[in-house]
Amino acid sequence: MHLHIIKRRSSPFFLFPFTLLLTLLLALPWVSAKEQLKPKQEAWQINGIIAALDDGDNRVKKLAFQKFNQWWRH
Repeated sequence: MHLHIIKRRSSPFFLFPFTLLLTLLLALPWVSAKEQLKPKQEAWQINGIIAALDDGDNRVKKLAFQKFNQWWRH
């Protein structure tokens, strides 16, 4: 008596979604992206930056722009 073993190949249409689902299930518990809150600027700080931008010295203007960019990005 001969037993024929049928070799079944996994379909790529099944393998891809299964792999994607498995990857998401294993990776999602470690994802915790939280945006840090911007520190609230006081009125005197904003007024100081504006006054420095009006200054005649280019070095002062450069520092004011750097401070403004630093505040804006955070």
